[in-house]
Amino acid sequence: MPVSQQFEVGGRFFGFEFIYNYLATVRDYQIEFNPELEVEAMTVIDDKLFKEQAREIEERNSGKTNDLQERLATDKEITRKELRKMINEYEKEEVKNSKEPDVISNTTFKIDSGAYKKDSIYWAEIRPVPLTVEEIKGYRKTDSLAIEERKKEEGDTIKRAEKNKKGFQPWDLLIGDVYKVSKHSNFEIQFPEVWFNTVEGFNLIYRMNFGTVLQDTNRTRLNIMPTLRYAFSREKLSGHLTFRLRNSKYRFEIQGGRYVKQFNPDEPILPIINTFTTLFLEENWMKLYERDFIDALYRRRFNPKFTAEATLSWAKRRELFNSTDYKWVDRDKIEDYTPNAPVSEELSNTSFAEHQALIGSLHFSARPWLKYRIRNGRRNEIETSTPTFLLTYRKGFNDLFNSVIDFDQVELGIKQEIPVGVRGRLHYMLRGGVFLNTDSLVFMDYKHFLGNRTPFVTSDPVGSFRLLDYYQYSTAESYFVANVHYQFRRFLITSIPEVRMVGIRENIFINYLASPTSKHYTEVGYSLDGILRIFRLEAAVAFRDGQYLNYGFRIGVATNIALRFSDN
Repeated sequence: MPVSQQFEVGGRFFGFEFIYNYLATVRDYQIEFNPELEVEAMTVIDDKLFKEQAREIEERNSGKTNDLQERLATDKEITRKELRKMINEYEKEEVKNSKEPDVISNTTFKIDSGAYKKDSIYWAEIRPVPLTVEEIKGYRKTDSLAIEERKKEEGDTIKRAEKNKKGFQPWDLLIGDVYKVSKHSNFEIQFPEVWFNTVEGFNLIYRMNFGTVLQDTNRTRLNIMPTLRYAFSREKLSGHLTFRLRNSKYRFEIQGGRYVKQFNPDEPILPIINTFTTLFLEENWMKLYERDFIDALYRRRFNPKFTAEATLSWAKRRELFNSTDYKWVDRDKIEDYTPNAPVSEELSNTSFAEHQALIGSLHFSARPWLKYRIRNGRRNEIETSTPTFLLTYRKGFNDLFNSVIDFDQVELGIKQEIPVGVRGRLHYMLRGGVFLNTDSLVFMDYKHFLGNRTPFVTSDPVGSFRLLDYYQYSTAESYFVANVHYQFRRFLITSIPEVRMVGIRENIFINYLASPTSKHYTEVGYSLDGILRIFRLEAAVAFRDGQYLNYGFRIGVATNIALRFSDN
């Protein structure tokens, strides 16, 4: 067993040179031998140092069983390559037969409580190599920073205590703040939001949140969240109130009020993006309607592999129209804003009369082959170990609570991230659905797809389109969507080591939509990921029935960050 490990790494890129030293010293090994593998001494031949001898052994052993126990009992010589292969197979078989077959590794790491109390004489005795000058400087700086951080935390605690004594201040309405109500409760006024759209003009949004822990044992938390919204152009005040009860196993939520909503319930256009494109580019892509509503949601996580969700929504829905033509940049080639009614190829007129709708849904998510790693007793999921299967059923209820909506929709899906080689990543998402019944529905009940017509990508990079119109191919019939995204370790410019070392990755992606009017809409794209660590630059080309349609460039957030956001 090794006593010490030492690595020296050096390199240069963009005129910068670095040297990295790593040293680890190990002692007091405690090894428990597997009684099933106790055999007589044998010789392991290093196939890199003794190539000829290793080749002869492999030829002699070709055709023999790969069972580790049998080979160790019969062979006196074996190559390192053969031994490693057989041990890997043996470990896989052990995991399969273990009490916890879903756990592929279980490690424990502890730091001796007296480690930070030892003096330099103690470390000099057990460390075979003395500290370098750079290490001494680094440890001194780290110790100084730790002391300053502790002082800062103590000062922040005092400041928070003083602030809680002062309580609410008038300027908090403009900048927001958090107030501690009790040991387990707090009240928050969020920073006000001001956005713009052609239906409301400028709109001011105030959000507040009262949160309290009801049960400390399972961290059950109650949140009461009022939201107020004032539309200056319409001179209308609206809002909603949300009650949310949740812990690690379930989430129950009721929300009600009067509020505006995008026709696509996934809301593909962020208010900040719509504000920019409307005021500066005269492109009002966000289409809104208003509803008086009560929504209920219950989500239950039965175990890490299976989650179910049920929703029920009653709403009185009414059409809205543009109320302003205000803009900051007035370009001659664009005469006016487009109407607030979406444009669809399947439904020629998306306008609707005021009506009431009662809609419910059931959603199931399953990760049947999920695996785990355990470190220091904490179990961590390995997201790449299993695909996620999705099933959704939506139903419009007719003649209940004056609802005039009547439809049935079923959707199946699968998504997964697959590691490929060294740091390669393949993400895919496939979804298909059909409307079993369309006796009565309006345009917001159609199946909409995550399109994008702005210069920015704000949706999940796996599962959204880059150039697709938001509502052009929306459907109330059958559909199929495929999104494939592959990240290379090295491809074109990432073949240059210096480019890879600054965190830049190359990706290709293909997005496909089949619906009655889409005519096999397809996007093919290329992106540079990790620019300045957080940005992504994309170029995409769209085709319809194999014929070139258009192209575009997009700016987004780095894929690894965006995927984390989408998982939350």
